[in-house]
Amino acid sequence: MDHGPFTDVPHSYLSYLIQNSSWEFAFVNDTGGLSWNVPALCEIMDKFGQVNAMLMLLNYIFSDNRGTQLADQRIHNAFQLRSLHYALKSMFWLTRRTKTSNLTGTDACIPTFIPDVVEELMVEYLAGGMRDVEEAFAHVLYCAESAALYHT
Repeated sequence: MDHGPFTDVPHSYLSYLIQNSSWEFAFVNDTGGLSWNVPALCEIMDKFGQVNAMLMLLNYIFSDNRGTQLADQRIHNAFQLRSLHYALKSMFWLTRRTKTSNLTGTDACIPTFIPDVVEELMVEYLAGGMRDVEEAFAHVLYCAESAALYHT
């Protein structure tokens, strides 16, 4: 997902939520500074978390990953090549670690392709701006270390 931009307007979903939604996430205060509506941010982060949980359940159901493997997966590469990939019009999880990795001393490379309907939801979630909004709001609500987790 690093090969954007996916829209003409940078952070278009974030801009829409702040400027046009009825949530009133932020406003300009009396001193001209930006103030955040923390209860509204918490509420939308909870809703985003529910969407994320449903997407991960679908990914688990339609993949051959064990639960621990899926929990180790990342949207962006972290330390190992356990991440989501989109190539040749297919989305797939790439797992480089298997149960026998420690015994053999080598990692097997296992792609797990995502069904089209789940792929469409994942693209909307990732490239549609929801994940970027989660990361931006996490910077407001949590410490920088916690917000960084929204990027992996």
